[in-house]
Amino acid sequence: MSSLYDLTEELVALDKLLEELGGDVTGVEGQTLETWASQFQWQMANKVDAYGALYKNLEADAKAIAEEVKRLSDRKRTLENRGSRLLALAKFSMERLKTRKLEGQRFTIAIQKAGGLDPLEILIERAEDLPERFQRKSVDFDKDAIRAALEAQDHELEGKARLGERGEYVRIK
Repeated sequence: MSSLYDLTEELVALDKLLEELGGDVTGVEGQTLETWASQFQWQMANKVDAYGALYKNLEADAKAIAEEVKRLSDRKRTLENRGSRLLALAKFSMERLKTRKLEGQRFTIAIQKAGGLDPLEILIERAEDLPERFQRKSVDFDKDAIRAALEAQDHELEGKARLGERGEYVRIK
């Protein structure tokens, strides 16, 4: 079976032939064109169905993989939580025994200080309550206000922003 690209090229060639014939499809050429057109329609319909079926299969596979990713992610989180509980229990036991280290034949479990900087604890709710030298300020675009101004044909934004064209997409039903 021809590819969708080949079928498209054949349709372009047919259109060109009809143009050359001036639209007159009587006689032998007409019968040949009619036979070809019916075969073309059948091939195109089959190709469209094949595309649709392949797309739906890919969509179903992607959904199944997403569900498997979620399942594995949940499983990972469960295992990580179990590991954290084991460490917490080991720490609790060492604190009760007043020791910072337990040794086995294969492993040693120890309590140690975390590296890096001392943790910073901010004791206030709002950054504005600190002197300016301890604040960061950021400015961002107000896209809703920009869109509204452009739709109202506000000339203040000329050369600074514009409304683009919406894209297109292919949908298979």
